[in-house]
Amino acid sequence: TGTLKNCTIANNHSTAMGQVAGGIFGDGLTLVNTIAANNTAMYTPTCDAKRTDGSGNLQWPDSALCTTSPTIADPMLGELADAGGDVDVLVPAAGSPAKGIATGCPPTDALGKPRPEPCTAGAVEAP
Repeated sequence: TGTLKNCTIANNHSTAMGQVAGGIFGDGLTLVNTIAANNTAMYTPTCDAKRTDGSGNLQWPDSALCTTSPTIADPMLGELADAGGDVDVLVPAAGSPAKGIATGCPPTDALGKPRPEPCTAGAVEAP
């Protein structure tokens, strides 16, 4: 249980027999300003059930929704790479539909860079 806020859950692939979700599996989560994209599994691509929608979420593709009303669009994520912070990240492209759809974000992103209001959904601000 808990809240995932400004997270990027992308490019996960569960190929084991009986795996039911590639992105998020289980109950009790609220998603806020989160990107869930390009996840696959044997039965459902992204989520096994809809979670509480705290707003500002983006999902791609549009099957196996993670919340009741995410924005459905390709977030245009770059490759997992070192972008100058403490962790490797998937940076959304400048024209990403994730840019500016989130509100109430932490003051900095995963790279320690300031976030505007509104901000980009996911862990990193789009350029």
